[in-house]
Amino acid sequence: MMQEKENQKNKNEGERKHSRKGDVQPCSNSTTVLSNKHSRKGDIQQSAEYRVALITQELTALTKELIFQNNEKEARAAELILANKELIFQNAVKQYCTEKLLRTQQELALQYREKEERAAELVIANRELMFQNIEKEKRATDLVIIKVEHAEKEARAAELARSYNKNEILNKQMNHKKKLECMGRLTSGIAHDFNNILACVLGYNEMNQYVADDIADKVLRAELENNTEQVSVAVKRAAALIEILSSRRDAGKNGRKANASID
Repeated sequence: MMQEKENQKNKNEGERKHSRKGDVQPCSNSTTVLSNKHSRKGDIQQSAEYRVALITQELTALTKELIFQNNEKEARAAELILANKELIFQNAVKQYCTEKLLRTQQELALQYREKEERAAELVIANRELMFQNIEKEKRATDLVIIKVEHAEKEARAAELARSYNKNEILNKQMNHKKKLECMGRLTSGIAHDFNNILACVLGYNEMNQYVADDIADKVLRAELENNTEQVSVAVKRAAALIEILSSRRDAGKNGRKANASID
């Protein structure tokens, strides 16, 4: 539209120049000039009025065009302002969106880092739990081993106690046997010595019987015979007691031999 207006403007200017040239051309015939002088004045006036009208039309057209152009410019300016406002709004929205995206990216990065840290912490915690479980299993196995060893120790202690009791009983029996053997040896020795003493007493008593035959006094002889008889009775009783002790000692020896054979 602007180009058509400029073409129209150039065409009107060409016509005005052409009309001016026609008016300025000299006339060769002087007579024609003089005769047509009055007619020229009228033509000039008409042409001036025509020019004024044309100029007025052109000015009005130009004014309209300028007003139209100004209106268009104002409209374009308003459109540009609106477009700029829209662009500013879009830029603000884009900036807000970019900032929001940046914040979301930063939050996501932070969350990702936190997740990585938590994952690392969980890995460390899992390793610690595995280590603790391994330690617990080792402790459990150690406790089982300790319990088994404790049970074995208790069994050994019980066996040792039983063997100790047996040894105590055997020691007591051996001590008792040794005491009996000592008593038997002592009694046998005492019996042997006492038997020897009794043999001497019997010998001397028998000699007294032979001496009594030589005594003339009957009372003294009767008393001596009575005494020798009493000594013989006492010696026999002592010999019987020695035999009893010897028989008991022999019975104890036979019993110990029987117990030893049974053991």
